[in-house]
Amino acid sequence: TSVIFDADGYMFITDCFNQRLIGSGPNGFRCIAACSGSAGSSSSQLFYPHTMSFDSYGNIFVVDQSNNRVQKFLLLSNSCSGTATVTTMATVLWYNVPEFTAYTSWSANGITFANTTTIGVLPYGIFIDTNNTIYVSEFGANRVQVWHDSSSVPIRNLTSGLSNPYSLFVAIDGDIYVDNGGSNTRVDKWTLNSNASISAMYVKNSCWGLFIDINDNLYCSMNALNQV
Repeated sequence: TSVIFDADGYMFITDCFNQRLIGSGPNGFRCIAACSGSAGSSSSQLFYPHTMSFDSYGNIFVVDQSNNRVQKFLLLSNSCSGTATVTTMATVLWYNVPEFTAYTSWSANGITFANTTTIGVLPYGIFIDTNNTIYVSEFGANRVQVWHDSSSVPIRNLTSGLSNPYSLFVAIDGDIYVDNGGSNTRVDKWTLNSNASISAMYVKNSCWGLFIDINDNLYCSMNALNQV
């Protein structure tokens, strides 16, 4: 249900219906987290994971939707050969694109960053910027919450006019774009430090994925219509 890349072009996939995270490498694909093959609520399992993102340290944050939580899988510094390191691309990118070695691995047991008490039911989207500010769209709670990575207490709560948001994306200037397409047929934008939104784009259905390229073009993937 989501795909991201590292700096070398290796692909990382949230394999929702197989209840795991997988990544590509020189020798093909491998499971990198929740590799039991079954859904569950233990620290080593996921239940319909939907989206994932890296922080600047190479740790993985994944929205574990049916468990109503966000899990954090720590990068292991002694992965395999001991050569697994992580750097961040020195480009204009404002989200984290780490560079991993072929031997990189993560902890088998996730740490719960946020649970249903904090994020309600059916969380969906996640975005982490290069300052390690974490944004989560909460489908069931009709809102977006924002955290600093060192804190479990949200620093911002966006609710104005949202109905069942799936995805979100944060621009380089700090503007937050949120899916509001299911009931309201639009993508909303919150400017930095504002609690009021404006319409950024009108769409025909929910955006299961949002993306902004380096030219500030905004893309919406509409699952129900098989369109971008």
